[in-house]
Amino acid sequence: MERLKNFLQKKPSKTDLDDGLETATEYIERWTSVRIIYYTMFLMSLGFSIILTGVWPYLDKLDPHAGKEFLGWIVGANPVGQMIFSPLVGWWGNRLGSIRLPLLCSLAMFSIASGIYACLELFPTHQKYWMLYSRFLIGVSSSSVAVCRSYLSAATKVKERTSAVSMVSLAQTLGFIVGPVMQGAVTMFGEDGLPLVKNKLHLNMYTATGWINVFMGILNFCLFLPFVFKEKRIAAREAMMQQGMQSEKDTWKSMKPDYLSAWTLICAFFILVFNFVFLETLATPLTMDMFGWTKSEALYYMAWIMAVGAILASAMFLMIDPLCKRFPEQQVLIWGGFFLMVLGRAVYIPMSDTPPKLALPENESLSSMRMQDVSPYVYGSNFTNVWSNMTRLDFDYNGPYPTSDLVTADDGTDLLGCPPSQEWCKTTRGMTISQFLVGYAFTAIGYPIGVTLITTIFSKVLGPRPQGTWMGIMTGSGCLSRAMGPVFLSTIYTKFGLYWTFGSTAVMMSATMLWLWQMSWFHVVQKDKDRSSGLESDFEYRERWITIRLVYVSGFLMFLSFGVVTTGLWPYLQEIDPTVGKPFLSVVFAAPPAGQLIFSPLIGWCSNRLSSIRVSFVILTALFVFGNGLYSIVELFPIPHRKYVLLFSRFVFGISTSINTLSRAYISTATKLSERTGAISMSSLAQTFGLAIGPIIQAALSTIGKKGLMWYGLRLNMYTMAGWICAAGGVMYIIFLNPSCFVHRTIAAQEAMKTIGCNKTTDTYEPLKMFSIWTVVIGYSVLMFFSVSVQTALSPISLDQFGWSHEESLYYLGILITGGTLCSCAVFLLLPQLCKRFQEHNVFLFFALVPLFISQVIMIPIGSKSIPISETSNNQTTGGGGCPIEQEWCYSVPPINQYQLTISYTMLCISFSVGIAISQTILSKLLGTRPQGNWMALYTSIGGLTRIVGPASVVVYVRFGTYWLFGLGASVSGLVLVWMWCYKSHLRTTKKVTHVEEMQRMAEVVE
Repeated sequence: MERLKNFLQKKPSKTDLDDGLETATEYIERWTSVRIIYYTMFLMSLGFSIILTGVWPYLDKLDPHAGKEFLGWIVGANPVGQMIFSPLVGWWGNRLGSIRLPLLCSLAMFSIASGIYACLELFPTHQKYWMLYSRFLIGVSSSSVAVCRSYLSAATKVKERTSAVSMVSLAQTLGFIVGPVMQGAVTMFGEDGLPLVKNKLHLNMYTATGWINVFMGILNFCLFLPFVFKEKRIAAREAMMQQGMQSEKDTWKSMKPDYLSAWTLICAFFILVFNFVFLETLATPLTMDMFGWTKSEALYYMAWIMAVGAILASAMFLMIDPLCKRFPEQQVLIWGGFFLMVLGRAVYIPMSDTPPKLALPENESLSSMRMQDVSPYVYGSNFTNVWSNMTRLDFDYNGPYPTSDLVTADDGTDLLGCPPSQEWCKTTRGMTISQFLVGYAFTAIGYPIGVTLITTIFSKVLGPRPQGTWMGIMTGSGCLSRAMGPVFLSTIYTKFGLYWTFGSTAVMMSATMLWLWQMSWFHVVQKDKDRSSGLESDFEYRERWITIRLVYVSGFLMFLSFGVVTTGLWPYLQEIDPTVGKPFLSVVFAAPPAGQLIFSPLIGWCSNRLSSIRVSFVILTALFVFGNGLYSIVELFPIPHRKYVLLFSRFVFGISTSINTLSRAYISTATKLSERTGAISMSSLAQTFGLAIGPIIQAALSTIGKKGLMWYGLRLNMYTMAGWICAAGGVMYIIFLNPSCFVHRTIAAQEAMKTIGCNKTTDTYEPLKMFSIWTVVIGYSVLMFFSVSVQTALSPISLDQFGWSHEESLYYLGILITGGTLCSCAVFLLLPQLCKRFQEHNVFLFFALVPLFISQVIMIPIGSKSIPISETSNNQTTGGGGCPIEQEWCYSVPPINQYQLTISYTMLCISFSVGIAISQTILSKLLGTRPQGNWMALYTSIGGLTRIVGPASVVVYVRFGTYWLFGLGASVSGLVLVWMWCYKSHLRTTKKVTHVEEMQRMAEVVE
């Protein structure tokens, strides 16, 4: 008892009692009660997980005709009881002002219900209904979770809250760890076990778990007796002291919670638990169906899989606190919790090459089967050597067959594998063991992160008020999902199979994740260091950053349209006019950059003379909608005019991309110097993300086909749907451009005025450093030119140098470009941290221009091998590759290998990502606080010009070969690098700092 007392007690440190809210004795009693709450949560989790893997074989043993659908009702009975009684118990605890009586009643019920579960053999009939009743009572007893969470919020200070809630999550996780381990340990009793009451009651691997719950429930009951558990509430007293109120009621009434956030978290909790019940309901039946495991094997392996998963969850739990210190809690919730749960569901979509192993149909005649061995058998297991008394047969087994009579479930023989009564088993691909383990790992990581952070954020949203009812509602939402989930999932799984089961859950999780992302995207909170600057209020800060984030969306839309249309442009052009040739295709490709090149200066000039860019954004987005809509209705025009209508639609789209000029100019004036690099990096990331998503959408639309369907005279097919999707996105974006969301707010000039001490914005203008500005512009031009030229030459190089077919080239380049895009996204995310460590002009030199030079040098051919020569010329279409015979340089130049191309393209992606973001940042800082529309128009126009001139590099490649192409590239990039190295001091945007000052700044950032 003394050891137990020392374990439960926590002695205060020197600073814990400085606030004067409690004495040392009260502190010890308060933390003793909190730790008893930890144990209670551990027991509720243990009581659930310890029977999780055994409930299906136990039910099947008691009543073989119960079926998997009734299993769903049994698993759902627990959460139904918890759902109904959690709000009531929470309200009861609030009314009593004490949680002792509700917890004593619930723990007594928990012990009784566990005893019923362990004694089901004593009931002669209706055993499955008695199991249902016992699980319902355990669910009713689990409603104590609501008052436990409520008391935890009331018995901890604000600084203790996150740690306490995290420890509760850890206790629950440990319950999930210990439960399956105990279930696996008691498998040594076997199905028969030891007789307790004259062969009527046995202690076996199913009933032992119930008896463990009984004894641990009695122990927990004793811990809540008055001489052990003493309630100590401190949150309200702390709030009273901070608010200067006279009563607890006045304190929490003065602090109104955010009801939208509260109900959003409740719904998110419902969806998260709804998807997690897959493990509760289908894990054991799924493994038995997919891998042909016996009941004992499923019980044994699932026990250890769940135990390892719970250990993994515990490891992730230890990372939650440092993650939340590094990233906002809502971002960790979205990407660490919900995103991994989405992946966990998506991974379970069948990927095997063969259907699941089928169990032998019960009514199939075996009169024609002959076999020397008459042992029970089943189609083979997907797992490795598992021990069983069953003989497994491969699906395509052609050997001898048994001579015995029918083998059915009624003769005591277990049929292993996917039951033929589930029709989808015969046609659906199977799941591999690797899929199951990977998906389970994603779930084991994502679920504890999601549950912990939802509970933590929810507690903070509610504040110091009594939270019994609210916690009851949240617990009830989780119970409702536990009640609906098993019934829904087991029915969908049995009737429709794996695709519908995991497809529906993946879509559900994705929609919830997008909603949470949308909520966090517009829920901008000002940081303390920004608030202390005094340049703007919290409301103005929020408006400014919502507008900046809407500006990010414009870049995403423009590049999404470019990516989704580009891959299907040539086949669409041939579809609408078969007589068109590739020369016209080059004109169509040049139309967007031409439109951007012509109109960007005009758009920039207008932006300098308008008080707000909102109207310009609306007009250009409307042109974006018009251009994509016109692209989708080209078939309505006569055939001779279609190609010109398509050309005009792409030109209009190019005009709309001039919105990038406005975006760059606005970000430069709407951000502080300390924010600018991060904002420009996120803008570039949004554009890259759109460029990556576009081809994926086009590939998904290919399932519609060329014919598609007719809708009011319009053809909706794989080509036109791309335009309609972009047009619909533009319409939605225009809705968000309303004055209440998009507020033109700048801060760069105010920051400069405060720094310099001027009264007018124009007084902050410094003389333009023309040499520095043009140096940056030239560096950006070189980066854009080589990026465009290499992108254009990738396909001819792969066909000529490696002898690939068109299909092989598309496959490899698709992987290469996708990998490069992901690399670019990673660079954009790391760039703000890189610029905190190094000065921006050094980052531009060493992480943009140096990789560019390396990418060109690496591509210079080396070696003694010869290039494969094609037997045909450029003008003939064949299935094979190789260098065309008219390219005479192919006979004397060694080939480029795949490693050279891969490394060079990776370096080019790094160079391009750093270069476009840093060059714009340096340029905006060199221009100062003056209107930057004209200069950003020049910057954008240069990008359009390089997209027109860059493809000419293919001519150099065809006429002169790789030595000239990449030799000139290395020479030009090397000269630019040397020139910028000599004049790098002109690119400096901040004063030079010593190493000591730089270290002091880094220390301030860390603090």
